[in-house]
Amino acid sequence: FFRFTFDRRTKMAEVPSSLFSTLGPLASQASFGGVAGFCAGAATKRVGRTAAYVIGGGFMVLQLLSFSGYIQINWDKIQQDLTFLLDRDGDGKLTEKDLQYLQAQVGEVARYQLPTSMAGFGGGVLLGLKYT
Repeated sequence: FFRFTFDRRTKMAEVPSSLFSTLGPLASQASFGGVAGFCAGAATKRVGRTAAYVIGGGFMVLQLLSFSGYIQINWDKIQQDLTFLLDRDGDGKLTEKDLQYLQAQVGEVARYQLPTSMAGFGGGVLLGLKYT
């Protein structure tokens, strides 16, 4: 396709113009998708971290109140209700199949009506999750 080697001494003027004309539109599409994905990944990480603190802190407060005798918590009822809510195959248990279904649903929502200009979105999300 291209016969070109790039090393430190190669100047940009020596790069074939056909390389830029071919890869230019792809690079702009991938960069837009990558930036959007990076932002989505960074936001997801921050929201997830905040949610973990809120849920974990709430659990600790409930346990402290229960231990101190102020409230009584029916954990079996909570587990039963959450299982009913998240169980997708109807077997009454949370299994790997249920998690795979939920993961597929999240992926379907994330990809819904995305234009082809979002080519680097997935990679950007991963970078945003890792580097923020």
